[in-house]
Amino acid sequence: MTKLSVNINKIATLRNARGHNNPDLVQVALDAERFGAQGITVHPRPDERHIRYNDVFALKDQVSTEFNIEGYPDERYMEIIRLAKPAQATLVPDPPEAITSNTGWDTIKHKDMLKDLISELHSYGVRTSIFINPESKYFEPARELGLGLNAGHDLDLHNLKFLKEQIPYLDEVSIGHALICDALYYGLENTIQMYRRQLEV
Repeated sequence: MTKLSVNINKIATLRNARGHNNPDLVQVALDAERFGAQGITVHPRPDERHIRYNDVFALKDQVSTEFNIEGYPDERYMEIIRLAKPAQATLVPDPPEAITSNTGWDTIKHKDMLKDLISELHSYGVRTSIFINPESKYFEPARELGLGLNAGHDLDLHNLKFLKEQIPYLDEVSIGHALICDALYYGLENTIQMYRRQLEV
């Protein structure tokens, strides 16, 4: 069964617009889990334009499902992972100034660097995910090597079921922007359940 991890970056963006704690990020994460989310994803960028450094540590002891921290593996990110010890660390290759993660690692070109990073993350007891482009040369060997396959970015209620049908062995999807946009119309609880149903094929 494919799990749904809810990315709460957009909730933090909304909160930061007024400088207070409304909406309460931790409460939204707990509510998302109560409504059916099987994981919570955050991406604490250096400029803290949405998730802040302190948010990670406020969430780490509260999230009871899988806690996934995305980020570019610079010294700051690796320290966050070392201290927070989430269930999963997702390595993305985008520079700090990027608006969003829009490309994946060239796992062939960066093989040695990624091996070293994964080894370090495993020493912290953290499962590692690598953000790659949807090109078969990068992920075709995954199943033969015993690796899992996650998906994210540009997934929504219009294409999620199709993706699941095409890749039935998909382990997890992490969705934020589209899910939060849909929640404005359908409500967060209903929206999470709608996304869960798209994965039950």
